[in-house]
Amino acid sequence: MEEYLFLYSTLAEESQVKKQRQRRRSNKLTSKMLKRIVLEEKQRLAEERNPRRKRKTVSKLTPGKLRQIVLAEKRRIEEAKQKSLAGEPKEVDADDLAGTLEKDLDWMKSLKIKEGQLNKALVKIKEKRVNLRKRILKNL
Repeated sequence: MEEYLFLYSTLAEESQVKKQRQRRRSNKLTSKMLKRIVLEEKQRLAEERNPRRKRKTVSKLTPGKLRQIVLAEKRRIEEAKQKSLAGEPKEVDADDLAGTLEKDLDWMKSLKIKEGQLNKALVKIKEKRVNLRKRILKNL
């Protein structure tokens, strides 16, 4: 009797081991499974974006449809041209431009003065740095 129980328990253990091996094998992703998963995920995302639209049907491109597409694109281009022509730049008197030119020249002069001040400050900082380096080397 004990022998039968022992055999039964070993057979049960072996079957459990086989089941675990099968689970491990089934967990491996094959290329087909991966493609299917990716396709399902894309479809799911598309449905989330637009739940009413399941899948887009593809129809053949006939000469009539091609003509419609070309004419629609032509209309879009012509509308874009009309909009760009409608927004032509306005003519401005030279007096207005002279004022802005003066302002730009004044701004450039002030920036040149500021640059000179900053260069003087930079020279002072470099001198202080050199003096500190000499003092440190002298004390060592």
